[in-house]
Amino acid sequence: MATTVTSTNTVTTEVVDMCDDNYYYVDATLGDDGGDGHYYEPWQTIGKVNGESFDPGDHILLKCGETWVDQSLIVPSSGVAGQPIVFGKYGVGDNPLIDGSRTLTGWSNHADNVYEIGSFTDTDRVQIALFEDGVRLIKRTSLVAVVGAGEFFLDDPNNIIYAWCTDGADPDTHTMKFTSQQDCVLVNNKQYVDFDGIDGTMAYLCGYNLRANGNGNINIRNATVSWVTQRCFDLGGLSKVGGGGSRVTWHDYMVCTDCIAHDSIGEGFWLGMGTGCGCVSCTAYGCGTDRTSKAYTGIQNAGSAFTVACDCIDFYLLDCIGYNCPSGTSIASIEFVVAEGDQPLRTVIDGCTFYRSGSNNDMLLMDEGLDSSITNNLFYALSGGNYLVRLGMSSTAPSTDSLYYHNTFDTDNVAAQQIFYCYYGTGMTFKNNIYSVRGGSGYAYMVTTNAQTGFVSDYNQWDSCGVSKWGASWYNLANWRTTTGQDANTIANNPVFITPGTDYHLQVTSPCIAAGDPAVGVLVDKDNVTRGAAVDMGAYEYI
Repeated sequence: MATTVTSTNTVTTEVVDMCDDNYYYVDATLGDDGGDGHYYEPWQTIGKVNGESFDPGDHILLKCGETWVDQSLIVPSSGVAGQPIVFGKYGVGDNPLIDGSRTLTGWSNHADNVYEIGSFTDTDRVQIALFEDGVRLIKRTSLVAVVGAGEFFLDDPNNIIYAWCTDGADPDTHTMKFTSQQDCVLVNNKQYVDFDGIDGTMAYLCGYNLRANGNGNINIRNATVSWVTQRCFDLGGLSKVGGGGSRVTWHDYMVCTDCIAHDSIGEGFWLGMGTGCGCVSCTAYGCGTDRTSKAYTGIQNAGSAFTVACDCIDFYLLDCIGYNCPSGTSIASIEFVVAEGDQPLRTVIDGCTFYRSGSNNDMLLMDEGLDSSITNNLFYALSGGNYLVRLGMSSTAPSTDSLYYHNTFDTDNVAAQQIFYCYYGTGMTFKNNIYSVRGGSGYAYMVTTNAQTGFVSDYNQWDSCGVSKWGASWYNLANWRTTTGQDANTIANNPVFITPGTDYHLQVTSPCIAAGDPAVGVLVDKDNVTRGAAVDMGAYEYI
């Protein structure tokens, strides 16, 4: 009989079979790459794992509480259906961590408060970040531009980093790290691979990089990625060549569940090119951090919490949370670039919460999705900005046949907020939504002449949305009805939330109760509560 031990922590439970030849163990402190990799002779380094060949059904477990510094997991083998290769954890403590950075010591004074260190030949020059005690320093483009505390410059031809610490002291009095590894985890042309409870930080591209050609049927669970220079979780997508040409990469059924992304310069979760990929119960915040303030503007992507990009078919965001992305970025975006691929098709966003505290964020940028379904979501803003949702920003690929049902929007007493800006599109339908601009003077819709075909709106609630724009003219609700023929059953009064700003369930006195259209067919609410025969407006059914 095999001897087993059970280890638990707050994330998951792993049952370890110490005598099973299909289980391999990695311990950064007590391991030895000269061992056989089984329970009593664990390996030590990620590099040892990268060089092995594994069979379908094998488990490679990293020890909890351990950190692998300046290393990157490059998955060497594929599983098969029903027998994935599993990378997980064992023991008790924090998730194992792959740290893609290297600590720098041995600095010498260059001049005044500027210090230097050399011999850098193994990193991407554009993406490199330098951290002082866990805080990114400001990136400068020349040595003469390093004129203040907290700045650095990489002299590419001579492989030297120059740094001025935040306190002006010798960098050797701080913990100085630079992003030495491309990714914490890289998957290249592999299928049927699962990850459970392995965290990543400080790589110069991605935490989990799954964008290479041929990846598919990959699951990532219970992982946190932070402080990478591009994307925390990249679930594929380079796109087509020249729009309609041959696909460069294509990925199917890659899913993140219960994962957290934060403080990346690029996106938290990027989903592109494939079928059936998505995020379930994932959280992203602080994405786009330091992009502008620390001068990392050369990085490719702007830093949305969630992005669904070109050539995505049946992608989804379910029960996800996105918040606190810096000014100028979207919390979530459905994006399309004409020269690179086809529009996202049948994207589903359901049960999510998106909110902002910075100005000039779009809560949701629906940039040319087809047949999208946006239901049971909560969008609320804690400070100024422009639009909560922008639709169809390209005339060549407008937002088409998208459904917006049972969403709650709240702009938190901010004047001049537009809930929906409908720029290009056809067949947009809006029903059973709550549009709240508490005490402000915002607008439910701005609909250009390019978005009026097939536009449908009814059974919504307008609170303090004094006017909406149709074409070039503004209308109050009564005149809007006359002009557009829409919103005959829409109401205009306070939705009576339990606690606006924190709890958007309805109070018993809410006029939104039993005021929706049951024909839209959304059977459960954001809390998975069954909707009654007389449905309520908004994301939450009153119970």
